[in-house]
Amino acid sequence: MSMRKNQYTHIIWDWNGTLVNDTQVCAQVLNAILAKYGKASTTFAQYRQAFSFPIAAFYEGLGFDFAKESYDEIADDYIDIYARRQFECQLHVGVPQILQACQDLGLGQSILSAYHQTMLEEAVQHFQIAQHFARIVGRQDFHAKSKISLGRTLLHELNIPAQQVVMIGDTSHDFEVAQDLGIHCLLISNGHQHPDQLQHCRVPVLTSIREVADWVC
Repeated sequence: MSMRKNQYTHIIWDWNGTLVNDTQVCAQVLNAILAKYGKASTTFAQYRQAFSFPIAAFYEGLGFDFAKESYDEIADDYIDIYARRQFECQLHVGVPQILQACQDLGLGQSILSAYHQTMLEEAVQHFQIAQHFARIVGRQDFHAKSKISLGRTLLHELNIPAQQVVMIGDTSHDFEVAQDLGIHCLLISNGHQHPDQLQHCRVPVLTSIREVADWVC
């Protein structure tokens, strides 16, 4: 599908890494988990090169064996540490401005995230941007699995033609969600995945959220 400026009426935003700049904290939390379970640590650069969905497969690549170790326990440990540190993070530079610009143009906006629903809502309120979103959609568990089924439900409830909706995220999974929904996708390369991974998706890859205006405004 070709992308044309001014064709959109609604933006579906990813949260972690796209709107909130939490990649450094997530890499540090991951290293705390790796240390707890006796695994080798990873660097920030290695984290961004390797990060992928599903998270369970990403963890297996780091040395976890879920035939012997409980993914649920590891996920709970991770979220316990992340929850204590999440407000050390800030929004990416330019987020309030681009959200307001999109709102001023009459564009609807939603969040679709693999983050836990309650914690997602708390974070959006904390950063004082909840007023920009028609829907804020997260998971009901801490397993950070696929967002595809959530995306299908969201698009159905929005009741907007797919060609008028664009997904904006920072991972190849956001592209996979957009493909499943039949909507366009923009990816931003300063989040959880290295640009080399994003380029394989063959959609526009932006260096920062401030470039979004060139595509949707």
